[in-house]
Amino acid sequence: MPQPMGGARSRPRRLASSPTTARCGLLLIALLSVFPSTGALAQCAGDCDESGGVAVNELVSGVRIALERAPLNNCASFDINGNGRVAVNELIAAVGNALNGCGFAGRYTAVVPLDDGATGEIELRAASNRQISGTLRLLEPASALPAAAQLAQANADNLSGQFDPVTGDFLVTGSVPGPTGAIEVRLSGRLGAGFTLEIGGRTYIGAFTAPATPTPTRTATPQGTVHVVIVGQPELPFEPEVLEINPGETVTWMWVAGSHSVRAAELNAIDQPSCTPSGLFDSGVRSSGTFSYTFTTPGRYGFHCGVANHCGENFEFGYVDVRGTPTATVTRTFTPSPTIAVPTPTPTAETIGGVSTRMLGFFNGVASVGTQMYPSRLQVLVDDFGVLVSDLSAIPNIFPNPLRMTVLSPTSLSYEAAGPPPVSFSLSLDAQSHLVGRFSVNDPIMPRLPTDFDLTREQ
Repeated sequence: MPQPMGGARSRPRRLASSPTTARCGLLLIALLSVFPSTGALAQCAGDCDESGGVAVNELVSGVRIALERAPLNNCASFDINGNGRVAVNELIAAVGNALNGCGFAGRYTAVVPLDDGATGEIELRAASNRQISGTLRLLEPASALPAAAQLAQANADNLSGQFDPVTGDFLVTGSVPGPTGAIEVRLSGRLGAGFTLEIGGRTYIGAFTAPATPTPTRTATPQGTVHVVIVGQPELPFEPEVLEINPGETVTWMWVAGSHSVRAAELNAIDQPSCTPSGLFDSGVRSSGTFSYTFTTPGRYGFHCGVANHCGENFEFGYVDVRGTPTATVTRTFTPSPTIAVPTPTPTAETIGGVSTRMLGFFNGVASVGTQMYPSRLQVLVDDFGVLVSDLSAIPNIFPNPLRMTVLSPTSLSYEAAGPPPVSFSLSLDAQSHLVGRFSVNDPIMPRLPTDFDLTREQ
C-alpha cells in the first residue's frame, strides 16, 4: 500500500494515556508488534500479559524500561526492532495499541486431535507487523502414534508466516524432524477461528481457543484517568487533536520538542476550535515539561497553540469533548478591533462556507487500493480559511494531511497539486449520502494505485 508523502502536517488520530511523571509521559506514546530477545515474535507491542490488549500499567512499564529503570525482560514486547532497548517510536506504537486494540495481533493456542487418539498443541504469536511465529508440540507419547511414527519427535519451534490484518487469514509453515529427514508442516486458516494443519501429507482440523475475540476493540476510559496529549512532534503538533473524556478527568499536555503553548480557544460557528483564546487556561510558551487541566463540566472545549501563526498557518489546534449534557449554555461573542473591519459570515441553514452541512463532520468506511480494502476515517470541517479535510485513518491514505480543499459545489470538493508528483483528490456526497472520492498520484518514478473512498457519516 502506498505510504503518505509530503511535508505538510498530518492530522492525528485519537489518543489517551496515563503518565506518572513528566519524563515518563514524554515517552508514554507507543506500542507495536515486537521481537523478544529470544528471537520469537511477540504478540502485540506493550501487551505484557498476552491478554490481547494493552493496559495503562503496561504502558507505564514500557516507559520505565525506556528510561532504564526496569529490565527489558519485564515486557520484551516493547522492543520492536529487537535491539535490546525501547525507543520513543516504539512507545508511540504501543499507545496506539492501547487505544485502538491489538487487532489480530495476539497469542493463539489450540489442541488438535492427531492419529490414533493422540493430540498436538499449537501456539501462534501474531505480531502487529503481520508476522507470525509459532510452535507445534506433541502431547502424547510416541507409542500413541503407530500410524505416524515420524512424529515421535514432533516438536516444531520453527513455524513462521504472515496474516491479513483486516480478515485475520493466515498461513505459517515449518518442519518437524522425521526418521529420514525434515517433514513439512503447514498451518492455515483464520486467527481466532478454525484452521487446517497439514503434516507430511496428513490433514487435521482444529480451532483456536484464545483469544476469544481478536478483532480490534475500543474500551471506555476508566473514571479518573489522566489523558495525555503530546506536543511538538515534527508532523503532529498535538497528538491527539481530539479527546473524549468523562467529567472530572484531567488532560495533560507533554512537550517533546519545539516551542509551543496550549491555550483554551473559543469555538466557531460549527463548534470547532478557533484561533481566538477563551481565557479558560493558558500554559505559556515552553519546550519541555507538562501542563494539566481538569475538566469538570460536560461540553466541548477548544485549545490551540498561542505562538504567533502556529494556529492559523500550521493548524495547531484541537478540542476536548467532555461526555454528558452541559449544565449551562455558554454564550460566545467576538468583539472586533475598532480599527479592523471584520466581515460577518451569513451561512444559510443548509450550507457553511459554501459546503452542505451534510458534508461536514466525521465519516468512516473503507479505502480501496486496487483489490485491498482498509478501514478509513475522514473529517471535513470549515474553519476561518476554508474547507479542510483530515485523514484520521490508522494508515493515512492522503498527503499532505490535512488538505485545504476547493469548493466546487455544496456537495463537491477538489484538491490539485502540480507536484512533482502531481496529486489530485476529489470528494462528493452521492444520492445515498455516502462521502465518495478518489485520491491519485501521477508519479512515473514510483507508480501507485489510486485510493477510492466510500464513507458514511458517523452518528
